Amino acid sequence: MPRRFLLLLWVLLVPITTVKAVSAAEVEFHNDGPLKELGLPFSESVRAGDLLFLSGQIGGGGGDKLVPGGIKAETNQILLNIAATLEK
Repeated sequence: MPRRFLLLLWVLLVPITTVKAVSAAEVEFHNDGPLKELGLPFSESVRAGDLLFLSGQIGGGGGDKLVPGGIKAETNQILLNIAATLEK
C-alpha cells in the first residue's frame, strides 16, 4: 500500500478509537446557560473523559443579538462568553 494511504488511514482511525475509549457514562453535556433559555438543541460544553469541548460562540451578550460596537466589541464579548462557559 502507498505510504499516503497508510498515513490517511491512521489519521482517520486514531480519533475513532480514541472516541470509543470514552464510555457513555463519562460524557457530560452542559446545557445550563443562555442556549437552554433560548430552547436551542446545543450544549454549551461537553466533557468526554479528560477533554472539554466548547460550543461555538458569537458576540452576543446573553441572547441572539450581537453587542453594539462592531468587530472589536463582538470579539471581546466572544472571549467573555468563553470565559463564562469555562468558569461554569
